[in-house]
Amino acid sequence: MSTTSGHYSMFDTPTSTDQPKKEKPKALNAPWVEKYRPHKVEEISYQEEVVSALTKCLEGNDLPHMLFYGPPGTGKTTAAKAVCKQLYRDPDTYINRVLELNASDERGIAVVREKIKTFAQQNVKNTASKKCASSVKVIILDEADAMTSAAQMALRRIMESECRTTRFFIICNYVSRIIGPLASRCVKFRFKPLPAESQIDRLKYVVSNENLSVTDEALNQLISLSDGDLRKSITRLQSLSLGFDVITADSVAQICGQIPEDQMSHFFDTLKMQNAKNVINNCQEFVRTGYSAKQFLEQLSELVVKDDMLSSINKAHILLKLGENDARLLDGTNPLLVVTSLSLLIFKIYSSC
Repeated sequence: MSTTSGHYSMFDTPTSTDQPKKEKPKALNAPWVEKYRPHKVEEISYQEEVVSALTKCLEGNDLPHMLFYGPPGTGKTTAAKAVCKQLYRDPDTYINRVLELNASDERGIAVVREKIKTFAQQNVKNTASKKCASSVKVIILDEADAMTSAAQMALRRIMESECRTTRFFIICNYVSRIIGPLASRCVKFRFKPLPAESQIDRLKYVVSNENLSVTDEALNQLISLSDGDLRKSITRLQSLSLGFDVITADSVAQICGQIPEDQMSHFFDTLKMQNAKNVINNCQEFVRTGYSAKQFLEQLSELVVKDDMLSSINKAHILLKLGENDARLLDGTNPLLVVTSLSLLIFKIYSSC
């Protein structure tokens, strides 16, 4: 029951004007790698042969199983998604007909039997065209080289039995890890490493769109430290934009975890003249700085190769041990043990020179 005008009892329902308005949460900005991902096949750069072949597949509605391989960050996943987006322009159709899986996370035979087989056997609804390329479903398997051999064999059988309604995009870095019977059922496309010029053009496009202040040296440094991986370069550029008003080569080295060259050179020089105890102490001090041991190995290898004091045999011996220690890091070995053992080896070799 209502009270006097302007007042309410506990039983009254306030009008909409009396209820406090809830502010909508602000949408998060998309990561730049997604924001600037090409949406059409023809927008993919420096993969002319792949773009030409995929364009013909789209024009002729002739879509075979495909195997994309090459270094990371060269456009393999982008190409697969671009083909699907051009086949299924309606977002709902895309969701219903495209299954994207990262095989490094779901690599066993169970996911092949449960997810992939179930999706492949589903009936296609609302078919807009009787032509095969526009009516089939597509399964994108990213990082398929991480799948077990048993899972790949099971996948091969599904590719055979469901070829009328389903196509597969198998994406990997190392084609040698894909079993022969699976690879032979696909059209193979090699994605070439992106040259610096191609990456520079794309990064400058991002810089212009985001109104960033970036030096040319910073862009070159970014590409060098990203090992030709454009995805990594764009991700790091976004990180830099959050912390620096003007992005320089020094800020790139800092955000990428690169060990300062003067510090690395000083450490390397001490291996040539000090005793073993000092070498161990220097290794302990270095590890306490928090730099990545993997980064240490990468920069150390460059110094070893450039040093004229070492013979070719000694360089080969050090680089072999360096590779072994890199593998130990992946197995979880203490970084201090890796840095110290390799440093003492180099110290011993210099002592005998």
